[in-house]
Amino acid sequence: AAPRASSAVAPALPPPPNAGPPGEARAPSAMATAAGATGAAALWQPQEEGLREICAVLEAHISPNSDQARIWQQLQHYAQFPDFNNYLVFLLARGQGKSFEVRQAAGLLLKNNLRAAFVSMPPSSQQYIKSELLPCIGANNRAIRSTVGTVISVLFQIVGVTGWIELFQALHQCLDSNDLDHMEGAMDAIYKICEDVPEELDVDVPGLSERPINVFMPRMLQFFQSPHASLRKLSLGCINQYIVVMPSV
Repeated sequence: AAPRASSAVAPALPPPPNAGPPGEARAPSAMATAAGATGAAALWQPQEEGLREICAVLEAHISPNSDQARIWQQLQHYAQFPDFNNYLVFLLARGQGKSFEVRQAAGLLLKNNLRAAFVSMPPSSQQYIKSELLPCIGANNRAIRSTVGTVISVLFQIVGVTGWIELFQALHQCLDSNDLDHMEGAMDAIYKICEDVPEELDVDVPGLSERPINVFMPRMLQFFQSPHASLRKLSLGCINQYIVVMPSV
């Protein structure tokens, strides 16, 4: 088991990934193939004590009256452990019973950690994080969907389409699902990718018959006629990004 920190600095550290009872069950998801992509990473389960401690730190983190310097010290302490980001994505993706604010805080912290250190994470953690995000593209809560889309966009900038083919497949399925949450979640993620790295969707990818944007674009154009304003707005925003980067004739 991982050593325990001094109580003057931080709570007990998260224990190794194979310790403790299983965590909370995932909420039902329409993304069957995404759920099936977990593979060996699904063997990881959080330890309940570590989960409680990280939740407590995140709750303090979003409290306006907390000692932010001490909380930052605690978070830096946790970040030394290779499965800390597994806990964060678990809270974001499976945190039923936790406040949406805590789950969002976990996701935003995860986003920053991925940007800083994803390439140096253990491969098992990299795969676990990818596999946990995909079934949450269509989460019932819009704030969670938006946070997931933000994390996905940051991770996509690091690995690209070739490093995360399952993302392309999941987004494609969500767009064709006719379920508003899944369509909106997919469009939110695609919009954020288009804002940051639109050229990454307009490339030939081994194993794919078409460039990703050529698959997504017809659906986006269909969404112009959607009765849902959110889909119309996101679709227009995505296509505007490509108008901006198109070469002049």
